[in-house]
Amino acid sequence: AGAGAAGVTGTATADVIVSQTEARIGDGAQINQSGAAGTGNDVRVRAADNSLVVMTAGTVAGAGVAAVSGSANTAVIAKQTQAVIGDADIKARDVAVEAAGREDVYVVTVNASVGGAAGVGAAAGVGVIANQTQAGIKAGATLDATRDILVKAEQESSLDIYTVSGAGGIVGVSGAF
Repeated sequence: AGAGAAGVTGTATADVIVSQTEARIGDGAQINQSGAAGTGNDVRVRAADNSLVVMTAGTVAGAGVAAVSGSANTAVIAKQTQAVIGDADIKARDVAVEAAGREDVYVVTVNASVGGAAGVGAAAGVGVIANQTQAGIKAGATLDATRDILVKAEQESSLDIYTVSGAGGIVGVSGAF
């Protein structure tokens, strides 16, 4: 915003991701029951959920007398990723139960306020990641594997927050959070 006497501007953004990803062999399932285990059949249960979030927000205010501006930017991710073999009967060469979650979150927030007498501004960037990643085999399952049984859960999260604020004038006040 720009004006002769006073300029006021503001912005707020929010990105909320809530998801549930599941791969499952249910209770009572019978897989590869004819013949002996390990005849070349593998059983794999895999659940994966990946997110890339890039958020930007910014404000600029300028005026001859006073400029006021603010910018807020928020990213929230809450995901559940699960791979499970239930109370099942399975014959195989290899059995794998794998769950994987990955988040790459970038939050960039900028603010600038310049006024002849006063410039006041603030910028705030917030990021929250709250995930659950699980892999498992329920009690009562019967697995007849001639080689390997693998149960693996992996969670990888990256959160980068960049926040800049500036103000100018005879009096300049700014904050970045």
